[in-house]
Amino acid sequence: MSEFRVLKLGGDIKPGRVIDLRKVCPEWDGRVSDKARAEIEANDRRAARVLQTAHLFWFGR
Repeated sequence: MSEFRVLKLGGDIKPGRVIDLRKVCPEWDGRVSDKARAEIEANDRRAARVLQTAHLFWFGR
């Protein structure tokens, strides 16, 4: 399992726009529960559907 220690918001991030998760929650060990991982994946699928719908609305079929 890979450990994510830094959260980058958006695409090309400027140096001052990075959140170091160790500073926010130093006791966090980098692991994500199965329930949280399932929520993240569900949110990812919902976001993909929103983008697909927006694309179809904007550009047509």
